[in-house]
Formats: sequence, C-alpha cells, structure tokens
Amino acid sequence: MRTRDDILKEIRISLSIPEDTTEKSDIINFQNKVLRPILKQQNECFVLLFCHYIEEKRIKWTTSQPSVRIQIIGKSLRNDVQLKSLLIGSVIGFFSSNELKLYQAHKREIHKRIIHMIESRLIDQLINLAENQ
Repeated sequence: MRTRDDILKEIRISLSIPEDTTEKSDIINFQNKVLRPILKQQNECFVLLFCHYIEEKRIKWTTSQPSVRIQIIGKSLRNDVQLKSLLIGSVIGFFSSNELKLYQAHKREIHKRIIHMIESRLIDQLINLAENQ
C-alpha cells in the first residue's frame, strides 16, 4: 500500500535545479527541491485565492496602476495574517513527513521564502493578466 508521502512525491512536479553546497544549503535545497515544485503546482490556486481576496476586501484593482497593484499584493501578504496563513497552508499541505520535520526546524525562514515566492508569482501573474485584458 502506498503511503501519503509516496503519493505526494509522485504528484509533485519535477524541476531540474542544481543542488547548492553553501552554508545554508539545507534551506536552499529545500526551497529548490520542495517549495518551487509545490508553488508551481499550486500557482493557479494562489491566483484564484488572491483574486477572491481582492473581491472580498473590495479592493479597487482594475482601476489601479500596475505599481499600485504591486503594492497591494505586497501589503496584503505582509499585513493580512489570515491570507498569509491560507497561502502558507496551501503549500505545507503538500509536505511529506520528512519535509515537515525540516519545516518545523526552520519554520520562520521557510515562511519568509514561501511568502516571497508567492508574492513574485502573484505579481507576475496578475500584472500580466491585467495588461492582457
């Protein structure tokens, strides 16, 4: 019988990113081997959740300039604890048991990396989406 960890690793997207051997290599390799594939896989979910957030908070998105949209994304991810927790949880749910152990040991650093990468993805996706409409 396949375990939860086996299933999670089977469905995870494979990215070819070279391993890092520097001082923070555990965290960097975790980011490249675990976080990046999960974020790529969950990208559409992040965009939909953030669009729902914009509607729910009645943020004037379509009339805002691209620079203001970037500020809205950054400010929302920094200040709205509920949104931040939802997005981080959307990533953590795809961690295997061993990955959860590393996550617990470096929770603060991994949270920062997750939010930074989600912010970059949202900016790329939503600014381009708005320009193409």
